[in-house]
Amino acid sequence: MIILASDIGSTTTKVVVFKLSGGAFTAVASVQEPTTVEPPFSDVTIGLFRAVTRLTASTGLVLMEGNSLKVPYFTTSSAGGGLQMMVIGFTMSDSLRIAETTAYSAGAVIAGAFSMDCSGERLDQIERMSRLNPDLVLMAGGTDGGAISGPVNMAHQLSMAAPEPKYGSGSLPLLFCGNVNARKYVREALGDHFDMQVTENVSPGSREINPRPAIAAVQDLFMDHVMKRAPGYPKLLKLVSAPIVPTPVGVANILKAGSSALGIGAMLVDMGGATTDIFTVSKGNMERTVAANIGMSFSMTNTLAEAGLPAILRHIPGVSSESLRSWVMSKSLFPSTVPDSSIESDIEASVAVEGLRVAWSHHLVVAYNTGLLAWRERLSPRRPSAMNPVLETLSGKRFKLDKLGMLIGAGGIFSHSSPLRSAWLLAEAFRPPGLTTLYVDSDFRSPHMGTLMQKYPEEALEFYMRNCIRPVCRVLSPAFVTNGKFAEVTGSFGKKTVRSGEFLFIPDTSGMSVKVFDHSIVGVESVCDGLPLLIDCRKNSEPLPLDFLEEPQCSDQQITLPARAIPRLTRQQIEYSMSLPCEGVLYAARGSKVSAGECLGQVKEVPPRHFVIDIRGLLCCPSELSDAEVRKAIAVSRGTTVNTGDLLFDHLIGQYRAMYCSPVNGIVTRIISPGIVMLEEDMTHDHKPHVIQVSHKMGVHPHKMKKYLRVAVGDFVYRSHLLACDPRVSSCLAPHPGFVTNIDHKLGTITIQYTMTPIRIESPLAATVVSTASCRAVSLVSSGLKLSGVLGFGRTVRGTLHPLADSSTNDIAFVSNSADSAILSLAARKGVAGLICPSIAADTLVGWLGREPGIFITGQEKTPFSLMILGGIGSAGVDAHVLDSLSMAWGNHSALFPETKIRAGIHRPFLAISSG
Repeated sequence: MIILASDIGSTTTKVVVFKLSGGAFTAVASVQEPTTVEPPFSDVTIGLFRAVTRLTASTGLVLMEGNSLKVPYFTTSSAGGGLQMMVIGFTMSDSLRIAETTAYSAGAVIAGAFSMDCSGERLDQIERMSRLNPDLVLMAGGTDGGAISGPVNMAHQLSMAAPEPKYGSGSLPLLFCGNVNARKYVREALGDHFDMQVTENVSPGSREINPRPAIAAVQDLFMDHVMKRAPGYPKLLKLVSAPIVPTPVGVANILKAGSSALGIGAMLVDMGGATTDIFTVSKGNMERTVAANIGMSFSMTNTLAEAGLPAILRHIPGVSSESLRSWVMSKSLFPSTVPDSSIESDIEASVAVEGLRVAWSHHLVVAYNTGLLAWRERLSPRRPSAMNPVLETLSGKRFKLDKLGMLIGAGGIFSHSSPLRSAWLLAEAFRPPGLTTLYVDSDFRSPHMGTLMQKYPEEALEFYMRNCIRPVCRVLSPAFVTNGKFAEVTGSFGKKTVRSGEFLFIPDTSGMSVKVFDHSIVGVESVCDGLPLLIDCRKNSEPLPLDFLEEPQCSDQQITLPARAIPRLTRQQIEYSMSLPCEGVLYAARGSKVSAGECLGQVKEVPPRHFVIDIRGLLCCPSELSDAEVRKAIAVSRGTTVNTGDLLFDHLIGQYRAMYCSPVNGIVTRIISPGIVMLEEDMTHDHKPHVIQVSHKMGVHPHKMKKYLRVAVGDFVYRSHLLACDPRVSSCLAPHPGFVTNIDHKLGTITIQYTMTPIRIESPLAATVVSTASCRAVSLVSSGLKLSGVLGFGRTVRGTLHPLADSSTNDIAFVSNSADSAILSLAARKGVAGLICPSIAADTLVGWLGREPGIFITGQEKTPFSLMILGGIGSAGVDAHVLDSLSMAWGNHSALFPETKIRAGIHRPFLAISSG
């Protein structure tokens, strides 16, 4: 029997032809094709049929006829970048952390995480929410029967942001797994923009964690509401012989089966271009996390930023920071680039090993309940051999790290590395304790075999263990604290003893024997079967030499940096969009003509907060009160204006008086029987400065006020916001909403003034309004010249186009040579709005930004001026033809759009020169 199996990934569709005969699979042939999820194709079956057509030609088998397949077909899928989720909780330390863990365990990539106590102003959070395009929103918050105001407030905030789903229009799926009492109020706050589903609370009690129902619900929503929106997915459903399985679930299925068959714990790490997935299985319990921006192409710059430059450079002595950064940034800008020399391969391996280490630390934090073990002090991902604590899974099962006896590496970095290099990557990144066999799934067939297990479990597992994964090394390391001799190796060379703090790598263990002192490690007697062996007793963070070589082989050789030929200016219709962070006032109408600089809309007020007060759930409310008595005791009605401290609930029982006062100034928007009071905060304000005598109100000396402060200059505070607090003495609340404009430590005062500068969107060019949406977004089209770049930073700016030498304040300047620090300083001194350059050195870019750039999703950075790079990283200049065409446009009004997105749909920056 001939069977087709595929994995339709976010970038590549991998199809394999299998022959099933005599109860065993044989791989006949395999091919890869780009996944077709973006225009002009937008149909995943196009890439699939291209692959099947190639397989038909190479094998001579009849696999398809027209648009149908003639053989059984099984597939996994993560088309379009997998499951991308927005996660919302009430507090960062509790519900948000549990919600993130739930999302990761369900196989998601977290695009953004938000809570009431996240850093930044509320408008900033709303704006960040609005810019995301998730597949699904996961919302948690509050224990069952607890306060409901927090989740409802976050729901109102999400409703104001109104993010669009990744694929198409329509309602965005949202799963609420918080306080059951808050469900109907959250649903009401969200409105029609969201398709809300509910499941059990992930945190039903203060000491309870219940993620499993939410994990199952996320996976169901992914298949029923998200995957079906992938372009061409309905066609794919008609082709399969079994349900389509999400790629991570396919990997988990086969890994669990392999772990069970061998009777040991297993771990698999899949390092891709954008993310790194880690799966651990112990006693049938699976945990999976995604390090969302740790990868080897799209996310390589972020991997460097997360791991740190020194950590990576220690593996490649002799290589400069400029060479390392240049290669890493170029690889992220041009993800299909492959190493062209040994030094480039060594740089990739060094970045990969530190990225794996970051992903492993993330997995331990997210997947396991290590809080009671004080893991931050006792467990370091750099030293697992020195500490082997009991870890507790979300389901309550416990295990030790030395029980993970099988470690599998998958992904591009392993596919293109030698067995020796793959073994080094796994051994150095994870430093597994006990006895661990290292494997490589070089062709990444785990998803294929995982989906085939639906119908052929025994055959799929047998093929996987026999053909898909191959052992590359064993690691023997203490699973206990040791300070003397750990192991002794006997061979043709005599005896070698490995002590605490040392390591020994043996390329071929044939004819040798190994003895472990003091402690017994199961399986040591059978390690000498020819497979390489690493005995690792290191206690500190000293790295293993690259490829286990004692002498460093790296030097700062010449690196070939990829770059793009700078295109010429093209005349065309230029389409772009502008949007407010939340609903405001739009002044532009569809079809109207607007001039450069004309205000299209603005937000002039900080949105109010919403409060939901459950009278019945308050401690002050006697439980024996009837519904009628509770309703009668509510002292306000719909439309009532209340001040902070006004009575909302007042009931007298004998000599006991039960009261509850309003936490804010506001308006009662609704009362729901028997006892729900809903308030909208009153944001009424003047524009006068209000000086609050903080030290006097608290009764402390002005010089001591600093240590009690809870705000900083520039913060926005709502009325009754905590300005300063000493828990032992007193506190001071804000009497007015506004921005903190001054803190005087000599007088002990804080000045608050509502001087909000309206958030405006202005037309960067003379344009025609194509459409408007939801009182917040405007789509425009302009006629002119367009010049595309590869990378940009900063906000959209407009100005007159000039050479830098002739430019002045608010111009858009251009240089023909690579931008060095002198050019950047000159541009800042001249006060230009934007700068265009053909290239820039990596170290120069980092110095200008003041940080490693991280993931290349840009467009909102606060920089001295906006920057667009035309060709790439390095020192290349501009082509004479491009310079000539630009010189003809000197003095014209232009707009620079630096927004860049190198992930899940590439978007490049561009310069638009107006012809009107």
